[in-house]
Parts: sequence; C-alpha cells; structure tokens
Amino acid sequence: MIRGLGTDRKLALALLDELAAELGKDENPRIVDFLVETFLPSQRGLKSYGYSEKCVGWLLRFLNSKAPNLRLSDVNRQHVEHLARYYTDLAPNTCNGSTQKFKQGLNVAVDVGLLSANPIARMKQLLVDNRRLQFLALTDFTRTLNAARDTGVGDLCLPNGRPDRPKTLDNFSRSYRWLVRRLDRLESSTLYDLPHFFPSQPAKCGATERQIGQLLCHVGLTVTSRYVHQDIEDLRHFVEEHTQRVRVAVGGVTSSLDEDSPAVRV
Repeated sequence: MIRGLGTDRKLALALLDELAAELGKDENPRIVDFLVETFLPSQRGLKSYGYSEKCVGWLLRFLNSKAPNLRLSDVNRQHVEHLARYYTDLAPNTCNGSTQKFKQGLNVAVDVGLLSANPIARMKQLLVDNRRLQFLALTDFTRTLNAARDTGVGDLCLPNGRPDRPKTLDNFSRSYRWLVRRLDRLESSTLYDLPHFFPSQPAKCGATERQIGQLLCHVGLTVTSRYVHQDIEDLRHFVEEHTQRVRVAVGGVTSSLDEDSPAVRV
C-alpha cells in the first residue's frame, strides 16, 4: 500500500474516497435523477439556462407521470413519441424544446460514459409553421416611435433617458407591450416583431435574402427566409417595369392600348 499510495496520509485518504465514490456510482440511474443531478447543473453556464430549466421541467412532468422509474439505458425512440402525445394540446415548439433537451441530456450521458450511444439522436422534431400572417410595416414602426415620444416614454431602450443604464430585455419588452396596447391594429404586437421588421425593409429596396443573411450573420438562407416578409404591394413596381419592357418589345401593338385598359393595368 505504501508503494501504491505513498506515505502521504491525506493523499491516500483522498484517493481512497475517490475510489469509494467510483465504486458506489450508479451506472444506470433513473432518467429523472440524471436530468436533475447531472444534466441540469451542466447547463448553468449558459445564457439560456432559464429556457433549459423550463424544458427540463416539462420533461420531468412527463416522466414523473408516465415513467417515474425509467432507467437511463432503457430510453428509446418510443419515449419521445409518448412525449409528443402527452403534450399534443400544446404548441409544437413546447414539445420540440423538451425533445431537444432530452437529446442533449443523453449526449451528456454519453460524454460521462453512462451510455455508449444516444438512442434518440436521429429523432426528428415536429413541423412548426413559422409563417407570420401579420408583421410591422414602416408606418407602424413610425407610429410606435412617435407614440413613445408623445407618451413621455422617450427612448424605449433607456430608462428616463439615462444612457449609462440601458434597459434589460425584459424591461424593454414590457415597455414595448405597454406602448403598443394604446395603438390601433398593434395591440397584439410584441418585441419579437422587430427582428421581422428590420430584415423586411432592405428586401423591399431590392436586397437579396443572401445579402440580408450576411448582414444578420445567419447560418443559412432558411433562417433568413423566416424573417423576410414582403407585401403584395411591394411587387407593384416590378410588375409595372415588366409591363413597360413588354410595351417596348412589342412596339406598336401596345402603343394603341389605353393606359387604363385592363390588359395593361396592374
């Protein structure tokens, strides 16, 4: 023992305690205990820890209700399907968030050696309709800024106009909601409408989605397409230019047509 552990008694006791903890470690814990004791603490360094905690809460609610004694090595694809059916009355994003955290939790189990592979790594998420039927126009944005000045709010980002104390995201969101509730046709607007408003403006001026995506540092055009919106009226000048090119191309055929004729009016 002296040759193996040395003559330092404190070091020998520390090594012995480490060995005892390793021998007493459960190689197949309950998935509920693993999520609470191992996975959730590993997320504390993230800025989105609050969202992770919420998703794990959804998972724990499902597991405690349907499979409280489920072991880590017994998790399979069917449990993800049961999770989707359990939250079938909620939005797909709720189930997708829980599924994503479920996958990340099992990835952590693989990293610490409790699993050889993630059994639900290839499970697809539910389809989510990201189309927005209503989005802010330039006039709506102008009305919001004017209302902020008229109501005494001033700069929405700064409390009482103090540049040394910018508002937090939660305070900014509350100020925006308080303001738009007083504006016609904007009562249901939220702060999330602004990320949809800004990319849509360069698109109206002729910028491509690739250019807008580079400006916003998006990873792909799929992400950019969710935020770029164009009204049908934004296409009017393109149609009018095309009409003029057709008139020039066909020569005297269109010269005899009246400007108000349905054949050329857009």
